[in-house]
Amino acid sequence: MDSADAPLTLPEYRDNPFIERLPPILSTAEALGRLTDLPRFDAAERRFPAHLRAHCVQRLGHYFDPLDRHLVLEARFSILIRQGYLGRNPANGHYVRRLQNAHERLEQRDLDIVVRHAIEPTANGFAIVGCSGIGKSRGIERVLSLYP
Repeated sequence: MDSADAPLTLPEYRDNPFIERLPPILSTAEALGRLTDLPRFDAAERRFPAHLRAHCVQRLGHYFDPLDRHLVLEARFSILIRQGYLGRNPANGHYVRRLQNAHERLEQRDLDIVVRHAIEPTANGFAIVGCSGIGKSRGIERVLSLYP
């Protein structure tokens, strides 16, 4: 791939195989397009008998038209996942040493052993709060469907 064709990335995300395997960071317009799931519609189906039209109506169960909050959610997940992988770079010797240290502690069945290779935590989080049935889970499912 030519460097002109390569997706833009931040220096801290380069050379991290976990982050490199993620889909590209989406612009707001790209996220809108990827999150939108409109039902198939054919005006001729209006003439179908009622028992068939009932099946057509069920397509609305898959309908998803993102709101602004869904676009914010997509951006937050993108940041959350990538920032979480910063300290978990398998190409980085610090991460491997930390895993080895944790393995030793488990093998010796002594979690009080001094951690020799501590690394700075990079995990972040956020809360999603709302009344039951307003689409919190559906929005999260749509956003996570963008990731392999």
